[in-house]
Amino acid sequence: MSRTTIYLHRADLVERRACEEGLALFDEFAAAQGRRQSLRIPLAGLLWAACDPRTRSFLGWAQDKSLLPRVSALGADLRSASLAGANLRSADLRSADLEGADLTDAYLEGADLYGADLRSADLRSANLYGADLTGARRWSNDPPIAGWKLRNGVLVQA
Repeated sequence: MSRTTIYLHRADLVERRACEEGLALFDEFAAAQGRRQSLRIPLAGLLWAACDPRTRSFLGWAQDKSLLPRVSALGADLRSASLAGANLRSADLRSADLEGADLTDAYLEGADLYGADLRSADLRSANLYGADLTGARRWSNDPPIAGWKLRNGVLVQA
């Protein structure tokens, strides 16, 4: 993953009418960094925020307001990762290794999973609406994914 750092400014949150809970969360994390008006976020930290129940809805809001970028984990090794309930809407997960990952209840709407390894990944109740699963790999005994069929171990649209 990239070593890029993003700065989120409190004034931008206020201008876009962030909720009180979001502002309190910002203040908590900024204080932990010894800051008051800006928050330093490593790009890899977005994946953590997408998974944490305290931050995932705030992350989605900030992404919708173009304050933070979508999660990018192109080619990332996320084997057996616990991503249950993660907000990964429109995430770039092309060629990511998600073998055995727990993606139950994950929000993957519009995510790019082109060529990802989804073998043994738990996708129960995951929102895959509009996700690109072209070329993603699955085992033949993995549960089917609506709208997709397995051909030679690779997903193709039905």
